[in-house]
Amino acid sequence: MFPSSLLFEGERLINHVLASAGVIDKDFCEFQCYKEHNCVSINFEIRPNASGIHNCELNNSTHNENEKDLVKAANYLYHGTNVRRGWNTMWNI
Repeated sequence: MFPSSLLFEGERLINHVLASAGVIDKDFCEFQCYKEHNCVSINFEIRPNASGIHNCELNNSTHNENEKDLVKAANYLYHGTNVRRGWNTMWNI
């Protein structure tokens, strides 16, 4: 899940990008994260390029795990997830 409480406009998690892709909207970026086993958060470029494509970055970490890596980035938003870590523990990260 991508709860609204874990969405930060104007911020981006650095040093933890698994993959980048061009997407048509934020929903498709979130879908790409669901498909990637190690994805636990996304960086989404708010402004599209001239072709209407947004940059989507899939992260293998969250702002809670690496607070110093959450940086200001005017054209991005960061969105963390509720993920399952370990055998049967649910973490809100």
